[in-house]
Amino acid sequence: MSTSASQAAEHKQLLATLTPIAANYQEAQKDAITFGEKLAKVKASLEKSTQTSKTTAQQLNDLQQTQIKQQIARLAAKLEPGAPCPVCGSLEHPHRAVATTEPLVTEAAIKQAEQARQQAAAKETTLQTQLKNLEEQQAAANKKASVAKHDFVDTLAQQPNFMSSEADHDDILAQLDALETETGKI
Repeated sequence: MSTSASQAAEHKQLLATLTPIAANYQEAQKDAITFGEKLAKVKASLEKSTQTSKTTAQQLNDLQQTQIKQQIARLAAKLEPGAPCPVCGSLEHPHRAVATTEPLVTEAAIKQAEQARQQAAAKETTLQTQLKNLEEQQAAANKKASVAKHDFVDTLAQQPNFMSSEADHDDILAQLDALETETGKI
């Protein structure tokens, strides 16, 4: 077999070896980008959910405080001079609590606020879990891309006849970087 035919066969074999490695690299890069986009969406949703969770917890707390003030005012309205206070036992009542002007807080309103708080907290927890999973998947895709890139370069480095100079090696690395940049635009 002639030298040029032998080189052509070697190049064909090398191309057959490198093609799946390059495809694996491209796939991993696309996956990493997709996971990055999903991460951004989940992070935004998580920020909103965290705020909603804080808001519903504060609303529940406000309702509970108002309900306590209303209960105290009801007890104070029933106090009689010389009769012991049902809370502290004092016989004197110089500073009675005054009824609030806020609407009456019912147990149903408290229960509804508690359910809203629980739902918001559950959604926040779910989004935190999704975020963690996506971060792990993105890291795995980045690692897969890195391994494929190194495999590609190592396979080329084992072919001294194919890369005749350091410039060829640098050119291939530049092409891989360009491919990585182009994949990032998808």
